[in-house]
Amino acid sequence: MMHLMMIMSMISMCWWRKNIILMLLSLELMIMSLFTMMIMYMSMSSMFMLLIMLAMMISGSSFGLSLLVSISYSHNSSHSFYINMLTSDKNYTFNFLLNINK
Repeated sequence: MMHLMMIMSMISMCWWRKNIILMLLSLELMIMSLFTMMIMYMSMSSMFMLLIMLAMMISGSSFGLSLLVSISYSHNSSHSFYINMLTSDKNYTFNFLLNINK
């Protein structure tokens, strides 16, 4: 069951990659299914590590949500096109290389 949830979250993350809100939800599903699998397969002696992982999951989720709100507010949209523009300079590098070769 947990493996199915993990596969569904990976597929949905690839499928809904144009909207940031749906990407964050599928990422949360993937993290929660990973956490549930770890709870089921780990012994009771390593519960401290699970609590640390849970705290990291919560802080990562709140950080992602705050980034989503700030980018959506600054660009008036929740599409992932704007984040792709912020994280990569593929077009600029490609155009720069074309101009050098002329």
